[in-house]
Amino acid sequence: MAISTDEKILGLALLAERQQKELADAIAVMSESVTEFKSVSANVSQQVRQGVTREIKQMDLGRLLSEQTAATFKSVEETALLIQKQANVINQETFSARENLLHEYGKLKNRFWLFIGAGVIFAAGLTVFNSRYFNEELEVIKENQSVIYSEQQQLKQQLEKLTDKPKSQNNPRKKQDVY
Repeated sequence: MAISTDEKILGLALLAERQQKELADAIAVMSESVTEFKSVSANVSQQVRQGVTREIKQMDLGRLLSEQTAATFKSVEETALLIQKQANVINQETFSARENLLHEYGKLKNRFWLFIGAGVIFAAGLTVFNSRYFNEELEVIKENQSVIYSEQQQLKQQLEKLTDKPKSQNNPRKKQDVY
């Protein structure tokens, strides 16, 4: 059995065709693999870019947070200094007001004793004036009372004289005192 050249060529052609088909299939698989590799490579590249961007943003956020924190602390420090200055001013004003209050209290205390002294002197003067005035009035009243009493006694005597005469003549009744 000898294989003819045509058969050999046909066998070789079939073998070449099969190998070409396998090669085309391998190339198609390789092409799909290359496409998948490109897709995976693009995804990995994109993920790497996103990761790097995220890190850069975080680094910027860290720097920004650091700067903002420093600015906040500086603002807090300035506010604390301002509050301390205001507290010192309030403390000085309070001390000054306390000193003024104590000074005014001392003046008021002195004025109080001055008014008390003046009141006592006025009351004593009023008492002396009243006692002299009333004593003079009492003296006048006593003198008037003495005059009235003496006149009353005189009238009584005159009345008795008048009443004694007719009694003895007309009326034997008892003697009555008339005032």
